[in-house]
Amino acid sequence: MSATESTILLLVLWWAVLLFQLPVIRLIASKSTGSMSFDPNGSDLEGYGRRLTRAAANCSESIPMFIIVMLVAIVTDNSDITNATATWLLFARVAQSVAHLISVSTPLVMARFFFFLVQVGLALCWIVQMLMA
Repeated sequence: MSATESTILLLVLWWAVLLFQLPVIRLIASKSTGSMSFDPNGSDLEGYGRRLTRAAANCSESIPMFIIVMLVAIVTDNSDITNATATWLLFARVAQSVAHLISVSTPLVMARFFFFLVQVGLALCWIVQMLMA
């Protein structure tokens, strides 16, 4: 399996790990509030639950774009372009989510932004290289 293919699967796995925690957090919260209603942006939760909701939503907003770029590379036989740095995209995505889960302090928000820029930068570089191939 190529680095690009592994990265796609591991991105989906990471996303699933975050999503799997959401119902658990919601069940715990419903026991303390007595309500099963919820705000999809997590504003009805405190601390980790709120950060987890936003981290999972953030993955839903950006991971599909990165997966599509890597799938295009595979389908067009350009995965040699993505293989060299696909793992870096995965590391940056996990680092961004972990920073999100830890805190919303200014330094960690800036770290999240840096890790997001790494991901977008890699995807843009891949796109340009594929268009020029």
